[in-house]
Amino acid sequence: MKERIIKELKQNKYLCGVLFVLVFFVLLHLSFVGLFSDDLWFLGMINEAESLPALLAERYQTWTGRLILEAVCFTLVKLPFSVWCVIDVLMCLLLYHSLTGIFINDHNSSGNLVMGVMMACYPFMHMASAGWISTSLNYLWPFALISYVIYVMIRAISGAGIRKAEYVFSVVAFIYAANSELCAEFAILCIIGCMIYKAGSHSKLKLLSKYEAVILLMALVEIAFAFMAPGNALRLETEVRWMPEFNELSLFRKGMLCGIFVFEHFVAIPDVIFFFFTLLIVLCGLCEKRRLWEKLILITPLMTDIVFSLFYLIKDFIIGGKREYDYSYPTVYPVDNFEKILQITEFAGLILVVTATVVSMILIFNNGFKKRFIAVWFLGSAFAVRMSLMLSATMFSSWHRTLIYMYFAMICVSCMMLEMQKERIRKVPWMRLLCLFTMLFGMAVNVILTVGHQIRRR
Repeated sequence: MKERIIKELKQNKYLCGVLFVLVFFVLLHLSFVGLFSDDLWFLGMINEAESLPALLAERYQTWTGRLILEAVCFTLVKLPFSVWCVIDVLMCLLLYHSLTGIFINDHNSSGNLVMGVMMACYPFMHMASAGWISTSLNYLWPFALISYVIYVMIRAISGAGIRKAEYVFSVVAFIYAANSELCAEFAILCIIGCMIYKAGSHSKLKLLSKYEAVILLMALVEIAFAFMAPGNALRLETEVRWMPEFNELSLFRKGMLCGIFVFEHFVAIPDVIFFFFTLLIVLCGLCEKRRLWEKLILITPLMTDIVFSLFYLIKDFIIGGKREYDYSYPTVYPVDNFEKILQITEFAGLILVVTATVVSMILIFNNGFKKRFIAVWFLGSAFAVRMSLMLSATMFSSWHRTLIYMYFAMICVSCMMLEMQKERIRKVPWMRLLCLFTMLFGMAVNVILTVGHQIRRR
């Protein structure tokens, strides 16, 4: 029996990945301290309310249309914290299952293990920024559920047999997920992507299947419901307190500030996932003979990351005497020429990285339309979701939990690059060791930051 299990684990890398993700996130969740921040606020509201329906009705009128998400949140904060922990770990497993199905689709591939380790590199402390329960319910859970919906879509397009139970589960799951506006937006972009892919690959399938039409309709209805909720209008007025200058800014300026905020997050303080993603562009891109202009494009994202990280290291830590790694917001109204030049340079750096990344994906995935399109569209959709927050005064105060789509887009495309060049990387010792060290370092950073965050809460 034991030998059979060991043999199965050696052959089935997907199952090994499942066990790794399960053990890692169970151990990580054991360090969590329980309710704090917004979780306590939600607990206070439900304890003082006459009933859950009455509280939801009040929230609909005064704050938000996320009634499904809030109903679950108000319920969970009253239950033992371990209930949320169990469900959250299951969501991590569902996310792993869905992403490996979309981007690996081979149970024997070592890419399954890579996906598991890369998931363990995601800075999970972001899901504690407003309390574990209230943050994960609004960001991690919707993303895990929409990933499963996309997984079903991809399987249907590829002609795989899908059981009715899978369709039913994904639709029910999306009812919850789409109650998050960002998730509904991401779903719409992914469906548009599926339609473009089918047209571009000359598929005989309908541009919009019945299943995709149902998901699209649900996403549009959820977004319409969110915007029509009376509380959302009041909420927009209230949220301006976090950015009083918001209504004075032009649309271009809002987009510029939002873009700079995203850019600074990944370069101002060294970010392992972004660094590894740009490093893989260089390693995988230069595995083949390239012209000079192609090489320059391939190294641009990595060099941009290094240059800006060194600049902030010198500016903030060596010259500025900063002693803690923490994030700051871009200045809305620069007060001197240095700040103006810095913001223009950062915005130019963002455009440069985005452009170079798109071209790099085209150069790297040059053996077919499918992978090239998936890489570009997935990255672009994730970036668009985060940039949509420029329409809200919370573009800064929503903090970095809203970057989850971008993080996992980079994780998944990194897995695609590693899967494509795995034989070459395996044969070159320094490449193999560099990739392994970077992933293990990212996992260690995640554990230290997340557990450290909980120690400070204790």
